[in-house]
Amino acid sequence: MKNNSATLLTIFVGYRRRAGIGQILLNDVDDAIADVEWIADHGVMGGVLLPGMPPGCGIDPLHSPKYDPVWRACEERGVVLNVHGGSGSPDPGMFPASPAMFVLEASFFAHRPLWALVMSGVFDRFPDIRFYFAETNASWLPGTLYFLDDNYALYRDTFDLELRMKPSEYILHHCYFGIVRDPVALRLGDEMPYANLMWGSDFPHSVGTYPRSPEHLDEAFARVDDVTRRQILLETPAAYFGLDLDAEITPTP
Repeated sequence: MKNNSATLLTIFVGYRRRAGIGQILLNDVDDAIADVEWIADHGVMGGVLLPGMPPGCGIDPLHSPKYDPVWRACEERGVVLNVHGGSGSPDPGMFPASPAMFVLEASFFAHRPLWALVMSGVFDRFPDIRFYFAETNASWLPGTLYFLDDNYALYRDTFDLELRMKPSEYILHHCYFGIVRDPVALRLGDEMPYANLMWGSDFPHSVGTYPRSPEHLDEAFARVDDVTRRQILLETPAAYFGLDLDAEITPTP
């Protein structure tokens, strides 16, 4: 079949499947738990979107044990967790280079929740939690997996941390990553955990792939086999968000 990637995209969007997501805040833990309960009770399959928490924002960082009741509520109710690229960056100030500084550093600050949760033992205490890093891309991931494992092995005594697994093992078991304009991630072969990737167009954001999403998919996935392509475009996101790929969908008038 020609244009396999574009066809899969059309199938997914054409069914009009949606998984709404609930924004929660962490300045009040009891309120956050109540929001998680509401999200679960109302079938918001997209789970919760954690807020961006820049350094110095005035509340505890994600690696604080203060948020354990929130993670527990998510685990008990089967609510998935999400963060979004572009949030969590500190204020770069009002200087000529400030926009460039924000763009160049936004991805780093979007990645910070990854090692915050791993190193603080959240996945040890709550082994059924799942976490999606939306629009963070993934070409950075293989090097980060090595870096986290290597530094944990070197400094575990200094850190005074005792994790049950290597950091990379938690990440591969619990975490998923959204790619948008990241063809490099799809060229890394065995270095890249394709089972942990999802794709998104980032519509209608100007840095996304719309209105050339079909062409972008054919170019980006040119070296990816059909099974892996379907996994990234359809099966992994459907499984993560609880969508039924076999459901009969009534077309919207």
